[in-house]
Amino acid sequence: MVKFTKLNGETILINPFQIEYVELIPESKIIMMNGHFHIVKENDDEIIRKITEYRTEICRKADSEV
Repeated sequence: MVKFTKLNGETILINPFQIEYVELIPESKIIMMNGHFHIVKENDDEIIRKITEYRTEICRKADSEV
């Protein structure tokens, strides 16, 4: 799960494998595969960085288990 911050300061955890796309409106609106969405404070670069770090960690753990 990846940690994001809603506009009211609340922290949410999102499964990045369920993200369909992100709109920049100018806030970041994360649209999920089920059609629900979350508006977060993180900008596009931060979202990409967090998801990349998460996926890298998942791959690293999978490699170490083989």
